[in-house]
Amino acid sequence: MISRPSAGKLFDTKGENAIIYPGILINAIWLLLFALSASFMMLAAAVLIGLGLGAIQSGTQTLVVKITPSHHLAPDNSTFYLCTDLGNCIGPLLTGALITFLGYRGMYIIVAVIGFLTLLIYWFAYTRKASRAL
Repeated sequence: MISRPSAGKLFDTKGENAIIYPGILINAIWLLLFALSASFMMLAAAVLIGLGLGAIQSGTQTLVVKITPSHHLAPDNSTFYLCTDLGNCIGPLLTGALITFLGYRGMYIIVAVIGFLTLLIYWFAYTRKASRAL
């Protein structure tokens, strides 16, 4: 609730990369903090969860709306929510399976590494192509 209004203004003035890159980075950092947590680090991780997820969710949906032609907006927006829901359903199943082999700390470290790799995926999937189009 706190990060979304400022994220929206930043998206409008600086563009999508000013929101999505920091949002991905913040998400990976909170996962790492949570993996290595002592009690005070869990509070910092909780704050970062709100900031990162608020920025990512609103930033990625706005990006979908921005790059989609108007005649494809409804199906593309639906696809965005479908993929979000699938991630919210499948992610806990897969990470829960990791817990049995790696424990909670190992699972959060693996997910944090995936979060950091998401920076590369976003760069290859969007930023690199968008810069070529200019």
